[in-house]
Parts: sequence; C-alpha cells; structure tokens
Amino acid sequence: MLSTVPVQRLLEGVAEALHADVAPHVDDRFALMQLRAIEELLVNLAGRVAWEPAEVAAEADGLGDVLAALRAAGWAGPAAPGATAPPADAAARRADGLAALREALAWLAAREEDGGAVAAAREAATAFLREGNDRERARLRSGMYA
Repeated sequence: MLSTVPVQRLLEGVAEALHADVAPHVDDRFALMQLRAIEELLVNLAGRVAWEPAEVAAEADGLGDVLAALRAAGWAGPAAPGATAPPADAAARRADGLAALREALAWLAAREEDGGAVAAAREAATAFLREGNDRERARLRSGMYA
C-alpha cells in the first residue's frame, strides 16, 4: 500500500538524510558547502510549501489596507482585491491583491508629489513590504541570517 507523506515532511526528511547520511562521507570542502546549502534550502522550502490559512488571510487583509491608501492617493485600481473570488478564499484575495499592488507600485513610482495622500500611500506600501520581508527573514532557518 502506498502511503501519502506530506510534502513538507518529505523535504525535511531529505534534508535530514543529507545531513546525517551523506555529509559524513563528503571530504571536499566545496562539495560540503554546497551540500549544506542544499540542506538549508530544503528546510526553508519545507516551511513554505503550504501557508497557514491565518497567514494568507492576514496578508490579504494587509494588502487591502495598502491598496485602500493607494486609492485614496489617486490610484484608480480595483475597488476590492479578490472581488472575483468568494470572500472566504483568502488565497485568491491575496493573489488578486499582489497583482494589484504591482500595478499600484508602478503608478506610485511615477508620482512626484511628496505630500498628503501620496506620501501616506508610499509609507503604507513601504511598511507593508518591510513587514513581509521581516516575517520571511524571521522564518529562515540559517546560519547566514542569524
């Protein structure tokens, strides 16, 4: 009988096998560095294979707030990210929101005004992107980012 192993556990298992079973037999320093990099990549990928629903919903909500600030600054983007998806489908709202954010950031880059709603939109977009970057960096399991 074929068992189903979650992809996350499979990636972690391969990383563990590389560390415990392969690395002790590698004598070349360069090859060992490459092996460690692959282990690290697998461990970090395992943690990102599937997002927790609460994380997806929180990011979709944050995108909605940023896009609202951009619309207040004059961007004529979609009224509500995820309007084509059921409200409960946070992944679709997130995907729609990210597509809209790409367009909104291009619009924002072309604005020269620094005051009022445009400045507030820039601050909101910058804060959203920094927070996302900080969250992702905190999730990394690596000696390189410690």
